[in-house]
Amino acid sequence: MFWEDGELTVKNVLYDYHVRMLKVASGNGIDGGKINKLNVLRDGVSIARYDYGWEVYPDDELDLSVLEEVLREFN
Repeated sequence: MFWEDGELTVKNVLYDYHVRMLKVASGNGIDGGKINKLNVLRDGVSIARYDYGWEVYPDDELDLSVLEEVLREFN
């Protein structure tokens, strides 16, 4: 397992993300993928959080697009 941290800017909005990934895809990962812990923040507030299950899920189109970008990159 390892962590990946980073930032994304979408439409002049800064997002931070923290992703914990397994070396291989797993049933514990998001959609059977490698990410088993995830936190995406906008202005210091979680807009998406996964810890072996969804705790916070985006309800905004822009936030959802950022989550999808992170999943494409790491899952």
